[in-house]
Amino acid sequence: LIVVAYLVGIIARILLAATFVLHCLAAVSLAAGAVSVCWSLWQGVLRSEIKSSLQDDGLRRISAFIRKVLPVVFHYKFVELRNTGKSDEQITAAFGPLNARYAPRALAICQEMQGFYIKLGQMCAGAGAGVMPKEYVDQLQVLLEDCPPVPFKTIEGIVTRAVGELSGIFESFDEWPLHTASIGQVHGARLHGGLDVVVKVQHPEAEGNFHIDIECFLQVARLLFREHVDELEQIRTSFATEFDYTKEAALQREAHSHLVLFPNVVVPLPIDSRHPEV
Repeated sequence: LIVVAYLVGIIARILLAATFVLHCLAAVSLAAGAVSVCWSLWQGVLRSEIKSSLQDDGLRRISAFIRKVLPVVFHYKFVELRNTGKSDEQITAAFGPLNARYAPRALAICQEMQGFYIKLGQMCAGAGAGVMPKEYVDQLQVLLEDCPPVPFKTIEGIVTRAVGELSGIFESFDEWPLHTASIGQVHGARLHGGLDVVVKVQHPEAEGNFHIDIECFLQVARLLFREHVDELEQIRTSFATEFDYTKEAALQREAHSHLVLFPNVVVPLPIDSRHPEV
């Protein structure tokens, strides 16, 4: 019996040592992965299609991603590696403390970075607790209602550069937006002559920032979460079309022409040079 107990003790120590070594190897692997991801980010975002967007704000966004998002990603990956071979229920339980810790941080990051981050937050909240962890769904719900607006001074400058001085076109222009979305916001206004309109304004650098942000997430997915690469590519394709307000106006006119015979459905026409009342 003494010999058996002694052998069991040795085996237990060997198993503990092996577990420790595996955890150390996982940590080293993640550390190497972190260096690789950071390097790939700097290389990937320097591709020709987004060089024009890579100015001071672009560098700040890449830096923010590395400092604020990557540590969270690697923490989840480390816990996933530690629980390799366990049941889905055990892995879900292991992620529980991380969800509680990082869900509020995810909301803060989305609200600070805006743009693509807001869009991801809205997708997570809209997916529901059956798809995303409940902690994230609860925290990110606020993004479905409204997003932080860009200050009116910035909006005024954008509209002035696009169409001229506000006072020359509008009788009134509401400074507070009716609604703010991930890449723009809408303001109520009234043209000279009394026609009430809604002015949709794209946030400054929204398109350039989007290409930088999506590339950051794609670089990480290609290295650590390859099963999500196709989803992110689809998001990039569909979301990229939202920046062309001219195309959006054309689609609005098309919808108006198709639904003009339905008296209970109203599709306003865009106000521009093609509108007969302007």
